[in-house]
Amino acid sequence: MRILRQRIATQPLNALRTVGARDGWLIETADVIRVGFGDAVEHVILEQGLEATFDATSSLRRHELVGDDGPPGSGVVAFGALPFDRSAPSQLDVRATAHPNEQW
Repeated sequence: MRILRQRIATQPLNALRTVGARDGWLIETADVIRVGFGDAVEHVILEQGLEATFDATSSLRRHELVGDDGPPGSGVVAFGALPFDRSAPSQLDVRATAHPNEQW
């Protein structure tokens, strides 16, 4: 799959928080906000959780990233809420749009 990375204008933090919380994923720390929204273009299934030998990173690397160069976290990004039990099945989603809210 080809994934397009395209530079967009910096968005107000409150707008990013709102769209991430209502229609996707919002991950915020003191240093950075990561927002993913829109349709999920891929589901990375972790059938045996994080304990298995499945390499989720390799699954994401098979995609061709085209378009603008950008900061870390602006390429193919998978979001997910993982259970505390590392062996429990879980899923990561690659959303149609991800915004790292960092300067390019």
